[in-house]
Amino acid sequence: MKRILFIISVLVIITSCCFPVFAKETIGVGAHIGMHNNTGNPDTYDPSIQIDPQNSILLGFSFKTNYTFLFTRFGADITFLINKGRVRENSSEIASTDIQYLSLPLFIGCNFRILDTGNLYMGPGVSYFSARGRINSTVPTLSEDISATGWGFGFITGIEYSLLLKINIYFEWEYLNGRSGSSIQSQSAHEWDDMYIDFTGHRLMLGVRYYLI
Repeated sequence: MKRILFIISVLVIITSCCFPVFAKETIGVGAHIGMHNNTGNPDTYDPSIQIDPQNSILLGFSFKTNYTFLFTRFGADITFLINKGRVRENSSEIASTDIQYLSLPLFIGCNFRILDTGNLYMGPGVSYFSARGRINSTVPTLSEDISATGWGFGFITGIEYSLLLKINIYFEWEYLNGRSGSSIQSQSAHEWDDMYIDFTGHRLMLGVRYYLI
C-alpha cells in the first residue's frame, strides 16, 4: 500500500512541475456520494446465471489539481451494501453475494474551462482495489468469507460548476475494468479456487469540491 501511494504521489508531483496552472481553482478537495450497480458482477464469471444484482452506495473524497489544459485527480472510495446480489438460477451453486471494497483511483486527462462557471474534464486512469465480503452457496460447505485485491483501468468524465466562492458542485461518471485473482471455490465439482471478484462497472458520483488555491 505504501508503494502504491508513493507512486501516485510521484506522478502528481511530476505532472505539477511540467505544466503551468490556472490563475484560480488550482487545487481542490472534494467529497461525494455515488452508486455502483451490480457490484461483484457474478454474471460475468458465469453468463448463464440470472441475478438480482447487488447495489452499493459509494462514499469518497477526491483531490483534484487543474492545469492549463490538463488535470490530475486522485481519490478514495468505499462502498456500503444497499442490497445483496441474489442468484435466481443456481447453475453455478452460487446463492448470493455481499461484497464491499475500497478503491484508490488516479486519473490524468484534459481539462476544459466553461467560461467562468466551471470546467469539463475527462481522461484515463488506473485504480487499486481491496475487497471483502461473503459468497453464499447452495452447498453450505462452500459458503465462505472472502478477501481479495486487484488492479483496474478505466476512464472518467466530470463536470463542475461554481456554486460559491471557491466552492464547486461536481458530477462524475467513472468506468473501471478490473478483477482480482481466483479467490473462492464456486462449485463442489471443482477442487480449486476458480471464482474471482469482478470490480468492473459504471459509477455515478455527485459531490462538492472546495478549492484551497
